[in-house]
Amino acid sequence: MDWLTNSYTALRGDLGAPQTATDTVDKLVERIQHATLLEDRKAGVLGLKGLARDWKEEVGARSLPTLLGVLQTDAPIDNDIAKAVLETLIVLCEADPETQVADKEREREMRGGRGKPSLPLSHRFTDVLLLSPSPLHALLDLLATQHFYVRFFTLQLLSALLANRPQAVQGHVLTAPAGCGRLVEVLDEGREIIRNEALLLIISLTAHNADIQKIVAFEGAFERLFSIVEREEGIEGGIVVQDCLAAVDGLLRFNVSNQNYFRETSSIPRLTPLLLYTPPPLPPFGAVSPISYDSSTARFMLQAWPQQKTSNALLVLNLIRTLVAGSSSSSGLSGGRAANQKAFGQANVWRCLLELGLGNAPGHVKAAALHALGDTIRACPANQVALEAAIIGPYVYMPRTAEEQDEQENGANGWIKLPPRPAVQALVELALGAYPGLGTPTPVRLAALANLEALVSGNPTAQDSLIQSMLLAASPAPPSGKVDESAGSALLASLSDYPSSLPTETGMKFDPLKPQLACLLFASLLRGSEPAKALARGLVMPISLAGDEEDEDDRLTLVHAVVGNLMMADREQTESVNAARARAVANARAGGNSTGAEEEETNQDDWARTMCGYLIVLITWMWDSPESVRDFLSESANLQVLIDPITQSSGVDPLVQGLCAFLLGVCYEYNREPGPITRETLHPILHSRIGADQFVSRISRLREDPRFKNVGPDALEIAFLDDLDNETREGEERLEGERNGVETVGEAEAPWFDHAFVEFVKGNYLAVQRSIAADPAAVAASGASGSADGATAALVIGLRETIREHAKEVESLQERIGQMASEHEAEHTTLYRENNLLSEQVRTLTASHSSTQESLAEAETSLASITAELVSARESGTAREKELNSRVEELTAALATATDSHSYATATLASTRKELEDAHAANKKHEERHEDASKHIENARGAVSELQRELDQSRSANAERKEREEEHAENLKAVQDNAAVELATLRKELESMKLTLTARDEELSVFRTTVDSSKTELAKKEKELEKAKLTASEAEKEQEDLLVLLEELSAKRRKDKERMKEKDMEVSEDEDDDDDDDDEDDE
Repeated sequence: MDWLTNSYTALRGDLGAPQTATDTVDKLVERIQHATLLEDRKAGVLGLKGLARDWKEEVGARSLPTLLGVLQTDAPIDNDIAKAVLETLIVLCEADPETQVADKEREREMRGGRGKPSLPLSHRFTDVLLLSPSPLHALLDLLATQHFYVRFFTLQLLSALLANRPQAVQGHVLTAPAGCGRLVEVLDEGREIIRNEALLLIISLTAHNADIQKIVAFEGAFERLFSIVEREEGIEGGIVVQDCLAAVDGLLRFNVSNQNYFRETSSIPRLTPLLLYTPPPLPPFGAVSPISYDSSTARFMLQAWPQQKTSNALLVLNLIRTLVAGSSSSSGLSGGRAANQKAFGQANVWRCLLELGLGNAPGHVKAAALHALGDTIRACPANQVALEAAIIGPYVYMPRTAEEQDEQENGANGWIKLPPRPAVQALVELALGAYPGLGTPTPVRLAALANLEALVSGNPTAQDSLIQSMLLAASPAPPSGKVDESAGSALLASLSDYPSSLPTETGMKFDPLKPQLACLLFASLLRGSEPAKALARGLVMPISLAGDEEDEDDRLTLVHAVVGNLMMADREQTESVNAARARAVANARAGGNSTGAEEEETNQDDWARTMCGYLIVLITWMWDSPESVRDFLSESANLQVLIDPITQSSGVDPLVQGLCAFLLGVCYEYNREPGPITRETLHPILHSRIGADQFVSRISRLREDPRFKNVGPDALEIAFLDDLDNETREGEERLEGERNGVETVGEAEAPWFDHAFVEFVKGNYLAVQRSIAADPAAVAASGASGSADGATAALVIGLRETIREHAKEVESLQERIGQMASEHEAEHTTLYRENNLLSEQVRTLTASHSSTQESLAEAETSLASITAELVSARESGTAREKELNSRVEELTAALATATDSHSYATATLASTRKELEDAHAANKKHEERHEDASKHIENARGAVSELQRELDQSRSANAERKEREEEHAENLKAVQDNAAVELATLRKELESMKLTLTARDEELSVFRTTVDSSKTELAKKEKELEKAKLTASEAEKEQEDLLVLLEELSAKRRKDKERMKEKDMEVSEDEDDDDDDDDEDDE
C-alpha cells in the first residue's frame, strides 16, 4: 500500500490545494525523474496511467519521454512497473473512436481557417516513440519475459504502433537483434490469448515487407503455424486456424524466396491433411489401372461444411494457388512454379482438389478447388497425364423425400454418387451442366471450364484425345443401340443440340450457359492447331436411331450444325422477345404487374450470349484455315446468316453484329481455296451491301463494349469472387426451393468471352479491317503461284521449328536458373542459420563476461570494505594506545611521588601476591579476547584469499578475450597484495600492542599492590605523617583515583567471570572467595 500512499501524496500537492491536470502531470513526471526508490517511480507511472484516458494530450506531451526512459531502464527489471508503463503507452498510442471524432472535427476547423491540419494524437505520440529505435527494441526485449500481462500488453502496443506507422515499425524491427525471432517464439506460448495476439501481429508486420517475411519464415514460422493448425484439427478448427492460414499466405504471396523455402522444407505435403484428405493407397507395382474409389475417398467427398470450415478451406486453396500462380505459357513458366507443380503431383494435391471440386462442398469451395487444380496442371505434362488417367465418381444433389432417403443408403442429405468415369468427362459434364438434379452453380461451371482450358492449352495430345472422342460419338451407333458416354459425346451434344425456349422432356428450361461454355471449350481445342481443325471438319452428326436411312454424303457436318444453331438462336430470340412483349401488353391491359420489359431484356441477353458462343467457335475455326473457310462457304445460306445481323440497324445485340462482321472479314481474308463462293464474290457484297465504314464501325463497337473490353485474365474467376462476396447461406439447405435449371448463387453472372479470345480479337482486328480493302484479284494471283506458296509454307514451317527449338532452350535455361536459384536459397538459408548460431554464441559470451565483471566489482567492493574496517581498527588501537600511555605516565609520576614517601611498602608485596595472580588471570582473559579478534582477522584474511583465488580464476578464463580485463585483473591483484601486506603489518602491530598492554598491566598490578600497602601504612602512621600532611592529602586524592580504577578493574573481572560461567567455563572457588573478600573489603 506504500505506492498508493505515495500516489495520493503526489497528487494531493501542498495541503491538498486544487491543481490543474498539467500541474499534476508535471509533479508526477518530476517524481519519476528524481525518485531513487523503484516504488516511488512505480507510483508516478500509475498516476500517469490514471490520468492518460481523460487527459491524453497533456500526459503524452509532458510525460512521454520520461515514460520511454522507464520503459528502457525499469521495465526490464520489474514486471509491475513494466505493466503500468505499457498500459499507459497503449492509451497514448491507440486511436479510440472518440479521439478520432475529435481529431476529425479539429481537422475540419483547421481546413475552414485555411490552417494546416494536425495529425491525430495517437499518430503524434507514435512518431515520438519511433524517433529512435531504442524504445521499440526494448519492447521486443520484453517479449522474452514469461509474465502474462507484460507479454500481452507488449504485443498490443506493437499492434497499435504498427497500425499507426507500419513502415517505421518494420524498419526498426529489421534493425533489432533477434526481433523477429522473439515474435515467432511467442507462437509457442501455451496461453492462447497471447498466442492469438502474436498471430495478428505477425500478419500485420509481414504485410508488404519481403525482408521481414524472409526472416520470419527462416525463424521457423511455417512449422509453428502448421503445428497450431494441426492441434486445432485442420480446417475444422476455429478462427485461430483462419489466422494461421492467413499468416502463411502473407509469408508466401509475392515472395519467391519463401515459396522455395516452403517447398524445400517439405511443407507442401502438409497441405492436403489440412483439408482432411487421406491419399488413396498406391496401386501394386506394375499395375496400370487408375486409382479407384475407396471408403476414405467417399468420406472426404461427403463432409459437413459449417461456415468457419468453409472459410478455412478457402484459405488453404488460396495457399495452393499462390504456390502455382503465374504465366500460363510453358516458355514463361518459372522454375519455382514448375518445381511446386511437381511437388503437388508427388503429394497427390491434384487428386485432393479434384475430389473436393466434385464432392458436396459449397459452391465457392468447389470453384476455388477447381481453379487451383487448373493452376496445378497448367503447362505441367506429368500432372496433365495423371488427370487424364484419373477415374472418379462425382456426387450430385438430388432432392428426395424422407421415404426415398431411407431407401437410399449411398446418399447423404440428398447427395448421390454417380458411376465412376474419367475425370475429364466429369469436368466436361460439370461445365456443361449435364448432371441431373438441381443446377450446378455458375462459378463452379466456369471453374470447370477454366480447368479444361488449362488441360488442353499447349497440350496437343489432350486436344486430339477430346476431338477423337467426339469423332467416336459421331460414328454410327452399334447394333445394340447403346452409345458409351464420354467427354466428347457430352461436348458434341451440347454443340449440336438445337437451342429452344421450350422446356425439355425432363422439364428443364433453356440454359444459355450450356451452349456458350461448350463453344468456349471447343474453341480452346481448335485455337492455333490446324490438325485439330482438320479433325473437327470430319465431325459428322450421327444418324438418328429412329431408323431413318440417310445417304452418308447428306449427313450434316459440325460446322454447318453450328451455323444452323446460330440461325435457330436468332429465330428463338425474335420469338421470345415478341412473346414477352405480348405478355407485357396483356398484363398492362389486365392491370397486373408490368414485368414484360425485364423479361424481354433477359431473353435478349440469354439468346445473344448463345449466339456469341457459336460465333466464337466459327471465328476460331475459320482463322488461318482456308479449308475450313471453303467448307463454311459451301452453303450459300451461311453467308446470309452473317450479313443480316450486320445490316440491321436495331434489334440486334452490338456484340453479335461485331462478331458477325469479324467472322465475315476472316472468311474473306482466308478464302483462298476454290469453291462456290470466292473472294471475287465476297468483295462486292462487303462493299455494296455492308460498306467498309459500317464494317469497321461494327468491329469498333464490339471492341468498345464493356462486356468485351473489361474481360481480363481472371474472367472465369470474376463470377466466383462475386459469389464469394455475396454468399450468405450456409450448408446445402440453400439448395432447397431453388428453381430447376441454372442456379445463380449470389447473383453471379458469367462472362461473355474468355480472355484468350478477347486477346485474339484485339491483336488481329486491324488485319481483318484492312483485308476487305485488298483487291481479290491480286490476292488470287499471288495465290496462283504454287511454288511461291510452297516456299513460303516451307519457310513458315522452318521458322516454327526454330521457334520451338528456341522455346525448348529457353525452358531448359529457365529450369537451370530455377535450380541455381534453389541452390542459392539453400546456401542463403545455411548461412543465415550459421549467422544466428554465431550471434547466439556472442550473446552468451557477452552475458558471461558481464556476470564476471559484476563478480569482480562485488569482490572489489568487499575488499574495500574490509580494508576500511582494518584501517578503522588500527586508528582506534593507536588512539587507545596513546590514551593508555598518557594515563601510564600520570600513574608513573604519582607512583614516583608515593615511592619517595612509602619506600618501606615493598615489604608487604607478599601479602598482595594473590591479588596479583587474580589480576594476571584477568589479563589472560583480555589476551583471549585479543586472540578472538586475531581469529576474526585471520578469517577476514582467508576471505580475502578466497576472493583472490576466484579473481585469479576469472582472470585466467578471460585472459584470451580481452587484454583490458587482464590489466584490470593485474591491478586488482596488486591491490590485494597491498591489502595482504597491510593486513600482515596490522597483525604485527596488534601483537606488539598486545605485548605492550601486558607489560602495562603488570606495572599496574605492581602499582596497585604498592598503593594498597601504602593505604595500610598510612592508616597506622597517620600521626607520624602530620608533618607531611599536605603531601599526604595530595597522595590521598591520587589514591582515590587509583581506587576508582581498581574498582573498575574489579567490576570488569567479575563480569568476565560471569560470562565464563554462562559459557560453562571453569572458575576456581578461590577466585570466587577472593572476589567475595574483595567485596567485603570494599564495604
